[in-house]
Amino acid sequence: MVVDDNPRFAAAAQRYLGKLNVTVTYVNDYVSAVNELSRYGSDSGLISDVLFPYRASSSDTELGRRTIYKMMREDVREQHAQSLMRGLAKHGVDTMNDAEMQSLVRAWRRQSPRRNRRPIMDEVVALNERGFSTTEHLRTLLRRKFGQYRDGYAALLRAVDDGAHNQPLCIPLGEQADRMGIPFVIATSTNYKNPVTKPVFDYVGRMHRDYVQHGDPAKWLIVSCERGYDGLKRKDKFWYRANNALSMQLPRKHAPNGRRHLVTVSS
Repeated sequence: MVVDDNPRFAAAAQRYLGKLNVTVTYVNDYVSAVNELSRYGSDSGLISDVLFPYRASSSDTELGRRTIYKMMREDVREQHAQSLMRGLAKHGVDTMNDAEMQSLVRAWRRQSPRRNRRPIMDEVVALNERGFSTTEHLRTLLRRKFGQYRDGYAALLRAVDDGAHNQPLCIPLGEQADRMGIPFVIATSTNYKNPVTKPVFDYVGRMHRDYVQHGDPAKWLIVSCERGYDGLKRKDKFWYRANNALSMQLPRKHAPNGRRHLVTVSS
């Protein structure tokens, strides 16, 4: 399955895959993709983009938001950041409905060792005991140190706010394919340093490592572009890489009609 909301990337996929001995189905949203997957077995394959809509021409973002929060819950670094936020709340620091403070605390937790956090925590505790506003004081301190930090979860949530086509639905779609035993690859024009898609790269990386530990290194693969070269996804060599990653997982035998069936999603 190739999930892509860029018509030029979709055309590139069709151009390359059309040269191969495969039957290709194109759909343009999550709902259609799941419906198509239900028709095929393990001798089929899926190439999916990272971000795409739940349903074409729909503003429904519920599944995308649930997916982001699921990724956050399963991210150990995010668990540590949430623990720090709860500790700060005991000393008057309010991060609950403050997206900037959440991003700053994530940066603080991820980029500062415990011994470097201790003096600031002591200062927050002392200020709270004296009745001062600890939230704004900590905000000022963290802005100086981490004002340039690019918080991936915040960026991804903002992207979903900007448009329903920016939902990371490759995650639930990939999980559905995984449960059905259908090989799949995630193919994106972005890269690990893009803050919007970085949480997805992190999640896919964790899933891939889990499979590697269990002796199956071909699962949960992601094909990306180098920074500044998103146009590579319009080239045959990108789709060669994506198809090659998928072929590592496909069984040697073909489907009953003598051709592998490849489901591609393109919005």
